[in-house]
Amino acid sequence: MIKKLERKTSALGEANCDLIESTKELSSSNQQLRASEQQLKASNQQLELILKTTNINIDIIDPEFNLLYVDSEWQKIYGSPEGKKCFKYFANRDEMCLGCGIPKALKTKKNVLTEELLPKEATGL
Repeated sequence: MIKKLERKTSALGEANCDLIESTKELSSSNQQLRASEQQLKASNQQLELILKTTNINIDIIDPEFNLLYVDSEWQKIYGSPEGKKCFKYFANRDEMCLGCGIPKALKTKKNVLTEELLPKEATGL
């Protein structure tokens, strides 16, 4: 009975050591994650500052024309891009804009520069 109790006590001691080690690892990972989040936040703030001071608007669009990112200045004009296609968001259209550069960019794997007159801004892109 005493040997059995000693074995269980030993096993619990080992499990406790394992838990302490796992807790230390989680704590370290959590600190790294927080540091990464702070760096990401600082980078995002820096990007927004650059976009604002250079008066350049940026959007990121996937191959299905879904908006993945729209900078804050355009969001002030057009609202939230969440769940919207670029042509609906910017031009209130139900289909791709004439002369859209996205299909050509996807086909050629090269940058394509296009210019559009945006209705809410009455300026060229």
